[in-house]
Parts: sequence; structure tokens; C-alpha cells
Amino acid sequence: MFGEGASFTCESLTIPEGSTLNLTGDLKNPGLRVIERGDRVVNLCEMKFASEKFAIDAEYASRLREKIGAFRRETGMRGNCHLTFVTTYGLRRNCHSGMVQSEVTLDDLFRDGP
Repeated sequence: MFGEGASFTCESLTIPEGSTLNLTGDLKNPGLRVIERGDRVVNLCEMKFASEKFAIDAEYASRLREKIGAFRRETGMRGNCHLTFVTTYGLRRNCHSGMVQSEVTLDDLFRDGP
């Protein structure tokens, strides 16, 4: 996607290929983690801890769209971006959860075997 040994710059930081990127992150809004896949798709991973299934509301969905837009602008990426949520218990299905292409739960992270 970004080429062999490529890097991109965001917020004056050079991020080498294969690394994670904390896009516009701070302690209150930690940003997205980026996984560049071999099939030229980029997974933008949002990490959320919650004591139950996490629900995306209209305001949060808007912030996610802003993060994805910022990633595309900063990297010049025009290919496929898939939004992936890494959560404690998964996502609560609602009218905004359809923007997420995949999710990983705590159980997935600690499951034995493939």
C-alpha cells in the first residue's frame, strides 16, 4: 500500500511501515492503531474497554469518521480502510455499528489455538 520500506508522516512524526500510529491521540481520545495488510487493505483499530458491550452513538460515530478522514488525508491513502474494534465484550448492534467491519474481543485475544 505504502510501498516496500515506506513510511508516512502524521503530526510531524515519521512512522515506519508495519508500526502502529496513534492518530490525533491524547489520554482522553487515544486515536487509532493502523495495521497494513498484504492484500492492500488497511485496518484502522479502535480500542475500547467497557464493562459490557460497547455501543457506538451518533456523536462517537462522527468522531470515528473524522479519524478515518484524517488518516486518509495525512497518508494520501485511497484504498480500502476497514474499521476494526478491539473491545472487552464486543459491540452492541445498533444503527451505527454497521460502520465497523470487524471486531476482536477479550475472549478472542486469550482463546487457545487457532
